[in-house]
Amino acid sequence: MESGDARRGFLLGITLNELAFLLFFLLLLVSAMALRAKDANIERKEEQLRDRKIQVTAIETKLNENFKELVYQEKVIARLTGLSGSISQEELDSTISKLVEVERISSELIEAKNEAEQLAEKNAEYENAIQRLEDRGITGRFEEIAEQCFSDIKNTKQLKGELAWTTKQLEQCAGNGLDHPPCWPDKQGKPEYMYKITIYENKLRVDGIWPKNRQEDAVQIPGVEGLANRSVSIDEFTRLAAPIKEWSIQHNCRHHVRIYVDETTSMNGFRRNMLTVEDYFYKWLSRN
Repeated sequence: MESGDARRGFLLGITLNELAFLLFFLLLLVSAMALRAKDANIERKEEQLRDRKIQVTAIETKLNENFKELVYQEKVIARLTGLSGSISQEELDSTISKLVEVERISSELIEAKNEAEQLAEKNAEYENAIQRLEDRGITGRFEEIAEQCFSDIKNTKQLKGELAWTTKQLEQCAGNGLDHPPCWPDKQGKPEYMYKITIYENKLRVDGIWPKNRQEDAVQIPGVEGLANRSVSIDEFTRLAAPIKEWSIQHNCRHHVRIYVDETTSMNGFRRNMLTVEDYFYKWLSRN
């Protein structure tokens, strides 16, 4: 029994020693790993510190360059303005403002020079055009010639419209009650309408509906704008429409209007007032 206990104690002692030895190596391994991680962290911090030093050096270099540039600019300003020694902030601000003003004036002079060159080119083109016209036997001011050309173009369009209307009448070979051509024909000879007239029982509502290309013509006809966009009694209508009819008689044409009837208007009121409108205009009656 004693020999068996001694044997077990011997074996148990060896096992404990081995465990202690293993624990020692385990602690040693953990310590080594911790030291390695700490060394890596130190290296990373050192790398960041080197980067910071490089950035600081670059900033210091830039500051030195800016300082040198500032000193140089101060010397230039002193030489240009006649100031010597140190310059106060007020003097520096005043000088910079003057330099900015000088730069602005220089820019305006350059723009004025460019505009003058452009005007000279346009003047040369103008003179060349005048010379070509004179070579063809056309004399007079260019503005007058251009105005005459525009007038001829406008008259040509008007004549084309009247010709189209006449041709249309001949093709129909039947009278439609329109003995005069429209004062404002389009390219197909169809009339361009001056007004939209709504018939009420005892009044008329007149709205101008002439196209934009007839605005200049409308201004030149007496009473056209005065009658437009208003409600008038029958007596007012005859008085205001009289100059328009007189103009159309002088030009051997008639203006056209669109007729609409208010739903409250009686048949007698409609017939009476429509006959009044027909004394001054050719009409197109809306069926709506």
